[in-house]
Amino acid sequence: MKYKALNSGYPNINFPDNVEFVDDNDFIRNETDRIPLFIGTQFGIYPSKFSDLNRLKGQKIAVIGKSLLSGVQTELKEYLLDNKKIEFLNKINTIELKK
Repeated sequence: MKYKALNSGYPNINFPDNVEFVDDNDFIRNETDRIPLFIGTQFGIYPSKFSDLNRLKGQKIAVIGKSLLSGVQTELKEYLLDNKKIEFLNKINTIELKK
């Protein structure tokens, strides 16, 4: 799976190798071969301008966990945003994240 991220709007993060940087319109476009990448922190979701996930209902998203206090970055997880719930799909091994 490929991921898509915005050119800006993220805290300092090590992105996976298979990320393509896109504009706002491409980021929210529902695609089968690329899914939007978010960063989940104790202070919220980034990019914050798309933190209202209702715009992405019916789509898959990926979330990298990160502590903004310690800087620790955890695994990447994929979810499906259903109409009434968020369904966990897959956990990607942290070794696949760039160092």
